[in-house]
Amino acid sequence: MGAPTTFIVPCLVSHCSFQIHINRHRKQIASETNRWLVKQRNMPSDALRRLHGLNCGRLTAMCYPTASAPHLRVCNDFLTYLFFLDNLSDDMNDLSIAATADTVLSTLRNPDTYRASHVGKMTKDFYRRMVLTASAGTQQRFIKTFGLFFQSIQQQAQDRASGAIPNLDSYISLRRDTSGCKPSFALIEYANNLNLPDTVMEHSVIVSLGEAANDLVTWSNDIFSYRVECGQAYTETHGTSSRRATPTCSWRRTGVLPF
Repeated sequence: MGAPTTFIVPCLVSHCSFQIHINRHRKQIASETNRWLVKQRNMPSDALRRLHGLNCGRLTAMCYPTASAPHLRVCNDFLTYLFFLDNLSDDMNDLSIAATADTVLSTLRNPDTYRASHVGKMTKDFYRRMVLTASAGTQQRFIKTFGLFFQSIQQQAQDRASGAIPNLDSYISLRRDTSGCKPSFALIEYANNLNLPDTVMEHSVIVSLGEAANDLVTWSNDIFSYRVECGQAYTETHGTSSRRATPTCSWRRTGVLPF
């Protein structure tokens, strides 16, 4: 039996019956983050324009609906900064990513003493505000999971350069780190002033819940962006097929994805 030529994708949101809550500080924080971005003098104008168009403030307000204004500001600065890093890494090789990772992680571990570059200065700016109220466990989990993000996008760059295509299990494992969800999940503790012990965060139920949420977020994103990936016509190790995308790909709103 040959490989399937189409996949029928179910509706990914109709099952969710939770009421959506949006943080009341959304507009204020979105404006403050935009001003923060403008102050980053070395940021290319096209990158700045794309970040403004993300409407990241709305996403952040939905992810952290009960956070205070200062906490929401840190979360929104980070998510916007994460999108910036993710876009930046698309044009980097694995060595460039490793150098960026070293700068960012060194800044997080030593925010008061490490002499950082432009990206490091952005890191230091939001992290200094975060550590004012973040518990030691939250800080540790944030740095650890952010390190996993850099390791995964470095692996992604190596695969991209060599033309390697991961198998399904490898893709799932790698995608959970390239998504950037894990450090964003760590910010839930920060946003809600929680001080949870490692025994709670490492419990099998909590770990499984995090993986399920991560998969839903990332796989949905990959499905929704499939048409864009096709148009760009390059091999990527994330996406709905992990195959070489071509400009001739088509996508229909029926939920049928051709491969």
